[in-house]
Amino acid sequence: MDFADLSWTNELDTLPGLSGIARIFQDVYKDKYVAGLWANDIGCGLLFSIWGKYGEKFEEFFQYKSSGGRGIGPSWSWVEVDSFNGFTISLAGDNLCRVRSHIRSEIHLLGIENQIDGRNPLGRVHFAALNISGTLLKISDARELAFEEGQYVWCTMPEGQLVYMETDWGTAMAIPDEDRHKLRLLLLVSCCSEPPATIRDWLEQKDGEWRPGSMLWRESVMDRPEYRQTFYQDRNRGDNGRDRCTLCRPGHERDVWGLVIYPAAQPGMYYRVGVFQSRALHGGLSIFRKHGYVDTVTLI
Repeated sequence: MDFADLSWTNELDTLPGLSGIARIFQDVYKDKYVAGLWANDIGCGLLFSIWGKYGEKFEEFFQYKSSGGRGIGPSWSWVEVDSFNGFTISLAGDNLCRVRSHIRSEIHLLGIENQIDGRNPLGRVHFAALNISGTLLKISDARELAFEEGQYVWCTMPEGQLVYMETDWGTAMAIPDEDRHKLRLLLLVSCCSEPPATIRDWLEQKDGEWRPGSMLWRESVMDRPEYRQTFYQDRNRGDNGRDRCTLCRPGHERDVWGLVIYPAAQPGMYYRVGVFQSRALHGGLSIFRKHGYVDTVTLI
């Protein structure tokens, strides 16, 4: 079962209620189930967007998180929030199918700690942590941050590349500088680049750089041969696999998605505090190749 494709309003008994279904799928797929997510799909599973924000200011939000939140799951699981949107590959309003099999994990899951309340191994979580090796980026390396209304931030890197962030608290700009500099971007997954002419951009190009601007809707180029294995309205076609996709080959630029994380009191441990994306058109994977560093983190 892929919870990453769901839109959900959560209740306190969600995990115990789903445990019977989860056990069936765990036996069929031989996968490990932890705090509502699946180990083999952990990169996409982590990329949900939160509807209900806890606190308008970062200090309120972080106090809530560091004190245990609702106490039913870790910061990186959807079970800890009231409602959420699952990870979507294509942008909203784009009627094309972005083939899920083309996604590539950019992390190594080194270990899982999953302590359960009670006897049900798939039930309510007491404590859960993910030990991950991956590529990180410091927000402090950004040249500029542009805040939109609400929880959205455009992060401009030194060469003008852009990262689009969505915070888990209510007002992104309500974060002190000293806390902002502690934020890290953890790269989770990448995918062959979405054709520029199918992107609803929220950007415009000024002076040779991509900047937040008017919303653009460009004509479709889905019929170009190089995109045919990546974008189809029929997701069940047999010829749209990653092994036949020219855009999945080594050397081609890729779109990326990941988590915004913030350090906990314990060294090496981090809370999830948001999500991000960067299209290949605006930098994508090249941002992390040029400015990122590899480290091991523990998400709690």
